[in-house]
Amino acid sequence: MSTQNKIRANRSRYTITYGYVRTPPDYRTIAGLDGQEKTIDVNRFVYNRDYYLVPGTTIPGDSAIANNGTAEYDEALITLNYEDTKTINFNITFSSTPIATLEIYPANSDNYIPYILSITTSSMTIGVSAPTSGTLIYKAINLTSGMFPVLITRNTLFPSIQTIATAGRISMNNQIQTDVAYSELAAVMSGIPELIITTQDNGSLTADTGISYDEIGVADTIINMSSEFSGSLNYIALRP
Repeated sequence: MSTQNKIRANRSRYTITYGYVRTPPDYRTIAGLDGQEKTIDVNRFVYNRDYYLVPGTTIPGDSAIANNGTAEYDEALITLNYEDTKTINFNITFSSTPIATLEIYPANSDNYIPYILSITTSSMTIGVSAPTSGTLIYKAINLTSGMFPVLITRNTLFPSIQTIATAGRISMNNQIQTDVAYSELAAVMSGIPELIITTQDNGSLTADTGISYDEIGVADTIINMSSEFSGSLNYIALRP
C-alpha cells in the first residue's frame, strides 16, 4: 500500500490534536460606571481582590455617606534593605499632618514591628524593631472637610479602587489597653472592616511595643499592648 493510501486509511494517526481545559463561567451582576447593572463572567478577568466598586458616595449594599466629608489620601510601598529606620516622601503634600499607618506586606510574612518615628505633611520617618529587609505598605489620610467616613481611592495595590474609610489617633500614657472605635464606619457599611493599627513615637522610645487583639469588631476593637505604651496609636479602618 502506498504512503498516500495509508494516510487515507487512518487519518487520525497523522492529525495533530490539542487538549484544552475550560473553566465554567461564573456570572456576577455588578453596578456599572453608568449606573446600570451589568452581568460579567469573572473567570474571564484577572483580578487580585474581590472588588467590584463603582465611583460614587454609595456602595451597593451599604448606606449613603451622609456627612459628605472629604480627605487627602496616599498609599504606597516602602522597601527596606536591612534597615531599622527609613525616611520616605509622600506622593502628595498634605494640607495638614496626616494620620498614617504601616503594615507588613505580604501580611504575616515577617516577625518585626513597624512604627512611626516622625511625620510631616510631606514625609515620614519610620522604624522597625530590628534591622530587616522586606516590604511595608503605608497609608496616610487627612480629613479636609466634614467628618469621617469618607470615600477614598486606593492607589497602590488596587489602583482605581474606591472604598470607604475612617481614621483616628489615640493618645496613650503608660497604658497597656485601649478601645479603638469606628462606629461611624459601621453606620454606613455592613460586616467587619479592614483595620490597620500602628504606634507613633512621642519621645518615650516605646513605639516598638507589640499590638494584639482577639478579633476585629464591627464598630470597635479592644487593643492590647505587649507592655506599657506612651505615644499615639494611629488607626485606619476601611471597608474590605
